[in-house]
Amino acid sequence: MSDKYPPPKTNKERHALFPKSLRFITVRHPFTR
Repeated sequence: MSDKYPPPKTNKERHALFPKSLRFITVRHPFTR
């Protein structure tokens, strides 16, 4: 994942990218069933 998505330069960018990745992981691998 780090190779595909380089670390964002600004905090704002990171905040916008992090929730998307978290949501993607949650959708792909739901913990609650």
